[in-house]
Amino acid sequence: MISDLGGTIPPDSIVLGPASTIFNVTMVVCGLMLIAGAYLLHKLYRRPLFTVFFMLFGIGALEWACSRATRETRTRLQR
Repeated sequence: MISDLGGTIPPDSIVLGPASTIFNVTMVVCGLMLIAGAYLLHKLYRRPLFTVFFMLFGIGALEWACSRATRETRTRLQR
């Protein structure tokens, strides 16, 4: 599953590796680029429908990556 790249969090364990950090950073960059792309699409075409979808997808990717990183840090601190 794609979520395994960001680290898995079963009830009492966590799998972290260098791939999880790389994947989380990539998702943050992807989210920021989608948000910037939505802004540029809006400036170019003035079509709110396209802007909204790109913006929501970018925010979702950014939120997913940030929430994964927060959970990993919190789990590391609890050990």
